[in-house]
Amino acid sequence: MPALLPDALRQQAVPDPAAAATAVPAQWSFHVNPLLWSAMTLAAMCALSELLAAYLAEIVNHRCRASDAIGDKSFRRRPFSRRRVARLAAYGLLVAGPVLHSCLSVLDTAYPIGTRFRRTRLFLATLLLTPLLDALHLISLSLALDGARTPRDVYATLCLNAMPVAMATLPWFPSAVVLGASLGLHADVWTGVCAVVAASFCVAGSVLHKTHVS
Repeated sequence: MPALLPDALRQQAVPDPAAAATAVPAQWSFHVNPLLWSAMTLAAMCALSELLAAYLAEIVNHRCRASDAIGDKSFRRRPFSRRRVARLAAYGLLVAGPVLHSCLSVLDTAYPIGTRFRRTRLFLATLLLTPLLDALHLISLSLALDGARTPRDVYATLCLNAMPVAMATLPWFPSAVVLGASLGLHADVWTGVCAVVAASFCVAGSVLHKTHVS
């Protein structure tokens, strides 16, 4: 019976072994499991931003040390903490990625394409949502990185960093969501765009902090 099929149909009926071997499993596909891809994207961004910030800060500090008359002028080949990078990656995978993906998906579902005043509603909703995301971000990082063990430690972290983080987040996060919606991008793509922008701010802030501390 297969011999009676046309060549085009016979090729479709018999899968190519090479293509089958290199095919991506369905559960790893972006369209099938966007939550997994969002979490992996945030994990990679968090880890890479810490590595990049560490090396940029070391370059700046190395130039400062080279101009000193005394002191160690060597360049540290591993200026980062492996434990901190691993914790940041776990934070992006388990907290930042799923939370950001869920929030943006809810906004996309609440205000679908064709909704009246969609951009304005998205902007206002994201504007109200941003402080909550910032607070969750600071609490999670204080527990994961700073070793906070008591509510007082977490509260001190919030008091110290809440305003700088809000000033860095509020100007761009709602605008990025509205821009993505205007371009017709899906909420899963918003997550990646926001992760890239947030990682850039994290790199700049980390470099300033590391060079100031050093």
